[in-house]
Amino acid sequence: MRKKRFLIRILLYCLMLMFLIVIGCDIIPEDIRDEFCHDDDYSISGRVTLSGVGLSNVAVHLTGGDTQTAITDQRGDYKFSNLDNGEEYTLSPSSGTNTFNPSSIDVRIHGSSIKGVNFATVPCCISITVNRVYVSNYNDNSVSVIDSTTNNIIATIGLTHKAGASAFLPELNRLYVTSMETDEITVIDTLTNAVITTINLPGRTGSIVADSTTNKIYVAEHGNNSLLPLGTQVWVINGSSYALIDTITVGTNIQNLAIDIMNRRIFLTDFHSSAANPGLIFPINISTNVALTGISCGILPSGTAVHSTTHRAYATNSGDDSVTVIDTIDNSVVKAIIVGDNPQAIAVDETIDRGIVTNYNDNNVTLINTSKNKTVDSPVNVGTHPAWVSIDSVRHLAYVVNFDSNSVSVINIQTGVVIDTITVGDSPFRVTVVE
Repeated sequence: MRKKRFLIRILLYCLMLMFLIVIGCDIIPEDIRDEFCHDDDYSISGRVTLSGVGLSNVAVHLTGGDTQTAITDQRGDYKFSNLDNGEEYTLSPSSGTNTFNPSSIDVRIHGSSIKGVNFATVPCCISITVNRVYVSNYNDNSVSVIDSTTNNIIATIGLTHKAGASAFLPELNRLYVTSMETDEITVIDTLTNAVITTINLPGRTGSIVADSTTNKIYVAEHGNNSLLPLGTQVWVINGSSYALIDTITVGTNIQNLAIDIMNRRIFLTDFHSSAANPGLIFPINISTNVALTGISCGILPSGTAVHSTTHRAYATNSGDDSVTVIDTIDNSVVKAIIVGDNPQAIAVDETIDRGIVTNYNDNNVTLINTSKNKTVDSPVNVGTHPAWVSIDSVRHLAYVVNFDSNSVSVINIQTGVVIDTITVGDSPFRVTVVE
């Protein structure tokens, strides 16, 4: 009889577990719920939209039972994980150029994760720069401004130095242009196309990226075999006050930077010791400004790009004509993709999983399917010595600057067709797209 009762109790216990799996734990009294319902990974998630379309790179802040910040991805989605049951939380998005409806939402976790905590974006009264392409004309000491809705040049901005790399901060309507040969950065008001000021740093200014959630810019010290010393520093600058906040020492011969705002990382290519040895790509934690262990890639890594939602980083290896694909979660090498001769730059359109690589010596570009890590169709011919590329992910267009043709090739990334060629200044070197 006792054995029969024991078996019946076991059966009832199993039935209770099955019942909880089917209906969830929300309706179970708290004194019983704690015994049967255990979930160590409660989450709160939602989306930020503008006119019904997901808005990326918005900071959503969580306070209350825990303090976290999440950055919305390309679809406008965000998620907070590892939250505790029974705790109350407040969620509030922030952006310098927008307000939100509602401005904040209070929630409490009751035995299950919470989805659909959504915010609608209300554009603020501040003007925002959109639909612009900025081309750095290296030997002209100028920047060509292109209206990306017409592909017409609408302004040319003169500089007091060589026109190097550039980065844009939308909240401030500021474009920052480095020189590659001096310690200068020119700051441009993108609403008026007027030069605001010049920033001087401790060394030659090279590659540059911007963090739109903190209004900071990150500037790599530039050096090459004819410009000693080689670059070993990244300077962190307040984009509003232009103050030098921090200096990150990393690598032995820095080349270029790419920023993953959502996952709080910068990826930096470094030639390393010599052309006879593999180069490195260094992750930098931009929450702490600490450089992490370098990841071995190909020979003479040059350009770099990231795919935030799939956790991938890419490095073009100019010395062995390949692209190294890196898993940014465990910092392991996934694959090497063979491309054209002397690949310099890479850009990624995350919305359609396409990458584009400029093959400097082949005068063409290679398209890559980033979900399969393989090239797409035949290379697309452009101008002479394509040096850099930037992407308009709204229109799915790539803007390729051709250093020795003084032109920009506009490519439809989905079809692989050059749809326009724009004449710009002398030796276009870098390009930045503002969508």
